[in-house]
Amino acid sequence: MLAKMTLAEKVGQMVMADISVPSATPNGPASPNLPDVSSLFLGGVLASGNDGNTNKPSDWLTTTTQYRSAAAGTRLAIPLLFGIDAVHGNAKVDGATVFPHSIALGATRDGALVQQIAAATAAEVSAMGFTMTFAPDADVGQDERWGRTYESFGEDPTLVSPLVGSAISGFQNGCWGSGGTMLLGAVKHAIGAGGTAWGTGTQAPQTGFAGVDRGNVTIDEATIRAVHLPPFKAAIDAGAMSILVSYSSIGGTPMINDSHWITDILKTELGFRGFMLSDWDALPSSSSAAQVATAINAGLDMIMLSQGASTFINTVTSAVPGSIPQARIDDAVTRILRAKYVAGLFGQATPTSGGLSVVGSAAHLKLASQAVSESLVLLQNNNKRLPLSKSAHVAVAGLGGNDMGVQSGGWTLSWQGGPGGAGIPGTTIFQAMQNVATSSSLVTYTADGSGAKGADVGVVVLYENPYAEYCGDVTDPNFTSAAVTRPQYSPCGDVYDGKAATIVSNMKGAGIPLVLVLVSGRPMRIESYLSSFDAVVEAWLPGSAGDGVANVLYGNASFSGVLPKSWPKDSTTLPISSLQSGSSPLFAFGFGLTK
Repeated sequence: MLAKMTLAEKVGQMVMADISVPSATPNGPASPNLPDVSSLFLGGVLASGNDGNTNKPSDWLTTTTQYRSAAAGTRLAIPLLFGIDAVHGNAKVDGATVFPHSIALGATRDGALVQQIAAATAAEVSAMGFTMTFAPDADVGQDERWGRTYESFGEDPTLVSPLVGSAISGFQNGCWGSGGTMLLGAVKHAIGAGGTAWGTGTQAPQTGFAGVDRGNVTIDEATIRAVHLPPFKAAIDAGAMSILVSYSSIGGTPMINDSHWITDILKTELGFRGFMLSDWDALPSSSSAAQVATAINAGLDMIMLSQGASTFINTVTSAVPGSIPQARIDDAVTRILRAKYVAGLFGQATPTSGGLSVVGSAAHLKLASQAVSESLVLLQNNNKRLPLSKSAHVAVAGLGGNDMGVQSGGWTLSWQGGPGGAGIPGTTIFQAMQNVATSSSLVTYTADGSGAKGADVGVVVLYENPYAEYCGDVTDPNFTSAAVTRPQYSPCGDVYDGKAATIVSNMKGAGIPLVLVLVSGRPMRIESYLSSFDAVVEAWLPGSAGDGVANVLYGNASFSGVLPKSWPKDSTTLPISSLQSGSSPLFAFGFGLTK
């Protein structure tokens, strides 16, 4: 195939363009850059974080079919990659199953379950015509202040590595098995993104401070190799054919320019034969010829762009063979084509609407419920307060207990996620508790905890508002913090709304035994609450499956989850990890009561 291609066709294959859907049309999602597939020979397109459309599976199938047809009509009919951020199920899409985020799956320690969830995700994503997901996350997160903490399986490579391998096997049908659903996984974020230093983050204008996301890794190479490299090796060994390169830097060198890690180690030393993909606009179309040449020569193979594909292609083309050798272009395109062949995209049948019934199916919701039940971690259970009696009057308080959007977190329906969550199938924790109790009237709810007097027990659900990436960077993950005001032009909402103190005060005023349930993407500072609650449960971000939480609270299933991340005991212990010498956690990595 490579021998048949012109330079224009080769360079076009090296671009993945955002479809940039501005609005819905009467016939479904608009496709404003559809002609670019034919004129620029694009190698891939993506539905980015906030691409707006009616967001129904049938509309996405219409869109992907249009793009697939356009690629089939080009001279060589090279199929497109079509990617989406399906990071916890196909959660960006209306009606799709929202599985718990990776940190919860890390608490299960269950590789077979992770593989099943990845396979279910692949089925839902593929049914809509997508061929790639920007997952799994292979980061070994060390700092809970990081807004991507929930995307990581945990803080230790011995936990993360096998789960990453399981996820790749699930997405890719057991390393490209016989005839089943196959979805190309893009392992992220190469490399060391989970070990960036606090205060080096590059998004200060959007959060109000320099956090850790997109920051700089300052640890030595031996530590990177020991902590952050093993999950990528596990992914490669499991058959990964795409690696997503991080926004972060190592020793001040942006990863997109780091030939040592991209080419010398990942490609050469570890034998990665797939392609390296830059993250969204990490190398924007406005980049100079010198910047583009540096990144491609360092080993980037495919460039993800929000806009300006034609401009970028012209820049690359004009640099060949001067500052970018023809051999480097040929290597990049060979890697991209190889991944497409391995993924079975050549000659692949176009999905039909009949396959959409898998999206949000009962079987997948049942799997999500199992995952949530296995992920809950019991941190405290004084007076044997749990399990709850199904005949008890239980007062539930806190928005996190009765809001699908809040309990699903970021990367749900949109990039940042948000409260409400209309379109997410399943039940809230409160609704599920009503379903389990002997009578639904026995379980009552108020957002602020008022009116709980007279109940037998209170369940207080403290929560983080949804966030993603740098918008989740916080100086102190602490529910009692007042709302952090973000700059108005920022996409970031407030992670903490300052309501926790009122909720807890109202519930304590009711004079009833209390259970604390945490809906969060990371361990939270809760040391000041422990004396007020008999039982404390970390429920992570359960997504669709509020019933998975209710089943364990009421004893239909047992607590089995253990911490994938060390728990801070005060602000002086931030960050904290079992890999740090002398760490003194409130609850240690691997802790979890099972009775």
